Amino acid sequence: MRVSERQRYKITEGRVETAKNNNANMLEKLSTQREINRLSDDPVRAIRMTKLQNDLKQAEGFQKNVDFSKGFLDRSESAVQSMADKLIRAKELAIAMSNDTYDQNSKEATAREIKEIINEMVQLANTKYSGRYIFSGFRNQTPSLSPDGQFLGDDGAIYLQIDGNTYKQINLPARYLFQATGEEQRAGHYDLMHSLDMLYEGLMNNDKNMIHTASAELDYQQDKLTSYQATIGGMWN
Repeated sequence: MRVSERQRYKITEGRVETAKNNNANMLEKLSTQREINRLSDDPVRAIRMTKLQNDLKQAEGFQKNVDFSKGFLDRSESAVQSMADKLIRAKELAIAMSNDTYDQNSKEATAREIKEIINEMVQLANTKYSGRYIFSGFRNQTPSLSPDGQFLGDDGAIYLQIDGNTYKQINLPARYLFQATGEEQRAGHYDLMHSLDMLYEGLMNNDKNMIHTASAELDYQQDKLTSYQATIGGMWN
């Protein structure tokens, strides 16, 4: 069969166009460092890659949640440890001032240190992480304690997703820590800050019975802090 000049031209033109397209595709792959740049390059592999990219973005989101959770729990544990240290100091002062060795001036000076501890305890209770009050539950834009020691948070348990099917709690409701339950009140116990206020008043008024009562109550509050801290450690693990 005779091939005309026009047909030869068309065949050559088609080969040139194919070569240009192949060259353009290779240059695009070199510049983007990607084997597939559009769905038409390889539909099956393109869909698989899209799924893998989505999985990777999801995994990155999970990792951010894990990192946030660790930071949140670290800050919580650190704050509780600092509060425990403050109570130990208050207990030491209560023991020292529970006898008649020191005069009223010494007890008033000690009371001023207790007042500083009270203020520091409120600051620790209102610790923030990433702009959120860590002990306030769902009300994390509200301070956990008022200046007079009243608990202002709620019992909300905050969960974050750490993989496709797993959610982990990152906070521990703090009402139990700062506020005495009805059962505790019936057993003669007090709110955490009330225990320190009682010690302060006992020192200011030279009331030995109140100082003794506050000293014993600080032991109970210390046990609560220790238990709370151990629970946070378990959540972190």
